[in-house]
Amino acid sequence: MNYDVTLLEIKLFLMTTQLGNFSAVARAHDMTPSSVSRKMAQLEEKVGSKLLHRHTRSISLTDEGVAFSKYCGEMIHQFERVVEQIEQRADTPRGTIKISAPVAFGRLHIAPYLSELLERYPLLKVEIQQTDAFIDPAAEAIDLLIRIGVPQDSSLRMKRFADQRYVMAASPKYIKSMGHLRHQTI
Repeated sequence: MNYDVTLLEIKLFLMTTQLGNFSAVARAHDMTPSSVSRKMAQLEEKVGSKLLHRHTRSISLTDEGVAFSKYCGEMIHQFERVVEQIEQRADTPRGTIKISAPVAFGRLHIAPYLSELLERYPLLKVEIQQTDAFIDPAAEAIDLLIRIGVPQDSSLRMKRFADQRYVMAASPKYIKSMGHLRHQTI
């Protein structure tokens, strides 16, 4: 016996048991009926037993075919569940993300949204480093570095996501005592 049975052969076999003929299976898989028939013959040879009774217009299962169909159906169901779980894991953020941001930016634009982020992705852990100093993200193992101003290191992948607007402001009391604000670039 050759146990090198392919997933395609099993799926074709199960579909044949459901649809009852090779033509319908062939149409569903963009194959010819003779190709499906050959695959079923190869499958029977590999398992060492006749699985299908072939009639002129229909196909039925042998006793071995009934047992094989039951176990293959369970196996395919388990396989699909595992693949689905793996896909879900791949789509779900998990692990630790280290973020470095300026102090004021972190307080105003990151901290207010952290609880919502962690509620949405419970497998995610966030570490925030708030500093206004320029740091080396590689040396500090920073995943997301947020900085205001002109980038120092052009080798980093960067995305500009906002403009920074600077304003000069003073209290009425300051203006009264010192006069209107002046700066050499204004």
